[in-house]
Formats: sequence, C-alpha cells, structure tokens
Amino acid sequence: MSWIAFTDDSGICNGEVRISSEIASQVATSIVDLPPRKFQKQPQVFAAFKSIDLSRDGRRNARIKLVIDYIDPTRFELVICAWADSVIHGAVVQWIAIPSE
Repeated sequence: MSWIAFTDDSGICNGEVRISSEIASQVATSIVDLPPRKFQKQPQVFAAFKSIDLSRDGRRNARIKLVIDYIDPTRFELVICAWADSVIHGAVVQWIAIPSE
C-alpha cells in the first residue's frame, strides 16, 4: 500500500512487518499483535508484499505465497512459504485490519 486514509475512529489499523532470517529457509513467520481492545471480533486482515529477498542464481524461479493465519481480535500470524528451489532470506509485508461487520 503506498497510501490509504482512514479516521482514528474508523476501527481500522495497519502496519508493516519485516521478516528476516539468519538462515535461508522455505518458511518464514511473524506474529502481529493488534492494538489492545481495538477489535471485539475477529477482524478481516489483508496483506501484501512490499519487498522480497529470495535466492536467485538465474536457474531458480520465484515461488512464494503469503498466508494470513490464526486471526483473532488480538493478533494474527503472517506466513511466507516458498517451494521447489525458491529460498526466502527476508521480506517486508504491509497489512491492514478492518472490523468484521
């Protein structure tokens, strides 16, 4: 997201998560804590890659996906998965949480 506007009383919150690893892997995770008492019910959470650091040697394809898992009113988990010969070194993910109606 390059830009989004919402009022403080909209119930919406957003953020950015940097996920990095000393050891290259095919799975990287991060738990995101939401502001206390912001949501009474499980919010809708949307996320997108801002940047990705993958191994590339000219023979590898970039095979990755971003999963939002275990959402509750206080937190959620971001999971970045790679498969085949793709390897994750790090990523920046931007997210937005919206109240469920």
